[in-house]
Order: sequence, then structure tokens, then C-alpha cells
Amino acid sequence: MGNYSTGYLARDERRERRKRFQRKLSYVGLAILAAATIFVVTIALRH
Repeated sequence: MGNYSTGYLARDERRERRKRFQRKLSYVGLAILAAATIFVVTIALRH
């Protein structure tokens, strides 16, 4: 019984970590998107 509960907790922890990782990835994606947009706008204004 105790072994089952610890295994369940470990699986839940893994799911939480994956969720946090995906959120971090989406933030990184947004940052890259913003940087690319600023880069393109800067080049467009320079010409």
C-alpha cells in the first residue's frame, strides 16, 4: 500500500515537472518570437 502511494506521488511529480517544462518552453518560444519581430522591424526601419 505504502509502496503504491509513493509510486503514485512520483508519477504525479513527473507530470508536474513536465507541465512546468512545457510552460518554460512556451515562454522561451514567446521570447524568441518577440526578438525575431523586433529584429525584423529594426531591419525594415533601417532601409
